[in-house]
Amino acid sequence: MSFLTKGISAVLGGGGEGGPAEADGAEAVERLASRLQSSTLIEDRRDAARGLKGLSKQYKVEVGTQGMDVLVSAVEKDRSDPEIVANCLEALLTVMSASPAGEGKKEDEPPPDSDLGVQFTEIFVKRQENVAMLLGLLEEYDFPVRWPTVKLLTTLLTNKTSRVQECVLESPGSVPLLMDLLSDNREIIRNDGLLLLSKLASRNTQIQRMVAFSGGMERLLEIIAEESHSDGGIVVEDCVTLLLSLIRSNSSNQSYFREASLVPRMASFFDFTPEGGEMSPWTPQKVRNVILMLRLIRAFISPIQSQAQSTATAQQAFAQCGVFSTLCKLMFTPNIDQTVTVEIMSAVAELLRGNTSNQNLFLTMTHPLIGQQSVLVATIMSLVTDDTRAIDLRLGTLYCLQSALLHNEPVQTQIVATLMPQEGQAPSGVTAGQLLCRGLFSGNEVTMWCSSAALVACIETPANKEELIRVQLSVADGGTVSLLHQAAILAARKDLPCRARAGLLLLLSHWLHECPAAVSKLLASLPAVQFLTSAVEEQPDSQEQIIIRGLAALVLGLCLLAKGVTATGEFTQESLLEIAQRRIRAENFSEALSAISQSELYMRATRSFSPPAEVIFDYQYVQLFKLTSDNVIRMVDGQLDIVSAPPSPSSGRRSPDAPQTSTHIMEHDAVVASYKELIRDQDGQLISMREELDTIKQQRAREQEERADLTRQLKELQLNQANEVDGPPRQDQVNGGANVAEVLAANASMSQQLQELTASLASLRQEKAALQTQLQARQDTSPAPTSSSQVESQQAAALHAANQELDQLRHAMRVAEQRLHEERETSARRDEEVVSLSGRLQLSEQQREHAQAELKAHFADTQDEDGQDLKEVLVKLKASKEDLSRRFAKLNDSQKTLQSEQEDLLVLLANQDVKLEKWRQRLVTNGLEVSEDEDDDGDDDGDESDEGGSDSAGDEDEN
Repeated sequence: MSFLTKGISAVLGGGGEGGPAEADGAEAVERLASRLQSSTLIEDRRDAARGLKGLSKQYKVEVGTQGMDVLVSAVEKDRSDPEIVANCLEALLTVMSASPAGEGKKEDEPPPDSDLGVQFTEIFVKRQENVAMLLGLLEEYDFPVRWPTVKLLTTLLTNKTSRVQECVLESPGSVPLLMDLLSDNREIIRNDGLLLLSKLASRNTQIQRMVAFSGGMERLLEIIAEESHSDGGIVVEDCVTLLLSLIRSNSSNQSYFREASLVPRMASFFDFTPEGGEMSPWTPQKVRNVILMLRLIRAFISPIQSQAQSTATAQQAFAQCGVFSTLCKLMFTPNIDQTVTVEIMSAVAELLRGNTSNQNLFLTMTHPLIGQQSVLVATIMSLVTDDTRAIDLRLGTLYCLQSALLHNEPVQTQIVATLMPQEGQAPSGVTAGQLLCRGLFSGNEVTMWCSSAALVACIETPANKEELIRVQLSVADGGTVSLLHQAAILAARKDLPCRARAGLLLLLSHWLHECPAAVSKLLASLPAVQFLTSAVEEQPDSQEQIIIRGLAALVLGLCLLAKGVTATGEFTQESLLEIAQRRIRAENFSEALSAISQSELYMRATRSFSPPAEVIFDYQYVQLFKLTSDNVIRMVDGQLDIVSAPPSPSSGRRSPDAPQTSTHIMEHDAVVASYKELIRDQDGQLISMREELDTIKQQRAREQEERADLTRQLKELQLNQANEVDGPPRQDQVNGGANVAEVLAANASMSQQLQELTASLASLRQEKAALQTQLQARQDTSPAPTSSSQVESQQAAALHAANQELDQLRHAMRVAEQRLHEERETSARRDEEVVSLSGRLQLSEQQREHAQAELKAHFADTQDEDGQDLKEVLVKLKASKEDLSRRFAKLNDSQKTLQSEQEDLLVLLANQDVKLEKWRQRLVTNGLEVSEDEDDDGDDDGDESDEGGSDSAGDEDEN
């Protein structure tokens, strides 16, 4: 009776002071755990399990530390008793769940530790048998057992996803048991099973395949149909979310979905007027359901997928089952939620992208809302005629138009042809080209930008660019002006919004690229050239001016890179280059272009093929910028000239007076650029590893603070032990020993992490060295340009001086590499000492455990000698800990000094390699051949300096 009174008092928070109440609660948990474990009567075990369940909310720590193993054992032993199993599972669920803030706590107490449930989960899932036991309980049909099991598995996945996924993969037959939850006729279990499978399949390709090939996708589509497709509730949302998790970035599941003929079953999902002829209302839940299903379609046909064949097959499958035509009609249907319409446009655009048959089907379809007009004209009209239309709808329309025109040269030529005067055309007729031209000069910033982007999609080929030059516009005084000249003049107007000017400059950039006729036309326009040079030359004082300056710099650079330009005006390419080098200067050019590539708007445009909401840059311009910006900087910097400027890799034409090796040089530059990109990725990984190392150092500092606290606790323990020799060991003493063990284990784990980090850094450097070797091989095998004239005496003297400096640099590199080798050997010895220290730490931990066992034996046998023995053991532990701490701090300082010296050596090697490359490039630029003896020396040096070479490659890339 006294025991029950204490238990009830603890649950209700009685007992006066907080200390006695907590002590009573811990005592009650201990007694209930003992009773559940050792009682022979089934009723006593049921009462004990029920009591632990009741105490688990307020005394989570006590139940977790003292009762977790007992609860697991009870589930295994009393599996035939549903009541005991259910109460034990509920208690475990409460212990591992995150408690709401303030629940079961007093006002003056701190909030509960949010990581407490995660820590208990980590302890629970360390034993794979525990997770296997829960998976086995899914075979039980009883609701009190099956439902808590599902919730507990979901909680475990929430706290420790990757570990639970490993346990599931190690348990044979577990996935079919989980799939059976979807067939349970009790909706609450089925719905929680959906959530469980969603978490389980997250970012695990192997589990995703197992779920798919166990009939999971078929069952999910059946549930969606049972729940009335798009009109269903949150269950439909959960089903589509799980389907999206199974399909996204999983090519095998996508193939299975198509081969199992599941694509046609998606068509009924978009039947929004099934029976009554009226569209059902667009509730927030229906909007979410439809958007998720559209994203599921886009997961099959995403342009970023690496397998183009899989994307084309999926596009054809959606067209054959009628999903594509249904979405095309819905795109023009009114009374559909705006967010859904935008998502429909994105799905239609990606179904059109690169697929000729779908493009032809889209351009020839009819719809009652567009009447006799073609879909092409109706699409462009909705893009440019309604300035009040929401911007996301207009950008979605633009994405559809760009995808319909991508690689579709006949339609592109047709639109450009409509800009030309047509004989016999009706006065009221309006063409696609005229609509785009009207939008280009409408004055509305969004309309002008969208029209510019649409025109860019029409001039994909050089022939269409040259044809567009012939377009003439009427002006107020009765004369005409070319479209190119008018676009450049409008871009120069500072009273126009930034978006409008940016759109016009984007159009000019694409127009001038690989079109000498357009460059010649632009150079003949004096106001256009003056605007471009002044825009790059002046210093910007706002973000908008920075954008316009960078765009104008690229347009000016494309004029310099063009081949076969015939100057008919005041400016030529040579005079323009002289202005860029002397008046604007190379550093201003580089600054203007770098500001573009470093802006957040540019970064956003690289992440998606669809036009961004900021309507400044788009994906097509980003690709053009990456292709040409480096050559523009090299041209202005004097590394290239007008004659030797290489065409872009996508160009298939070559100037008649170009050298025979220009194609090889072009391919060489493309390979070098790809290797530089790989080296940038490696540098990024090195930076992340260094950040991880800094995090480990911060953790080590926190561990040192915990050591100081433990030292204080040990001192207090020594002082109190003399006064409590006759009493049993206190709980804080046991906790102190446990804390020491945790700190020692953390130190061992920290040393292991340092070793793994060092190995990862060495591996990354080896990869960079291999890439540098391949890059050097490409450069050695690339054809050197032949000299067109004899070598003069000044060039010979320069060659002699360069060779001397190259020899000096090679000697300095050898000395630096020898020092680096010696420092690495020293670092290896330091690492061995760290490993030895870690072993001694583990040995000290074993000695501490042995000493603790002896202390417990002494407490049980005799209490008279207990105090003295404990004091001696604590003194030994303290001395050993202090000695290890001093050695660990000394090694840590040595490692920091060594790392600093290594970084200085790497910087020296990088600078020397840059100088070598600079002299080599000067010799090649001047038309001089580098002797084969120097190449052989460079190869020999490369064998001895893998590390230095890899680091210098990164610096060369930055230059």
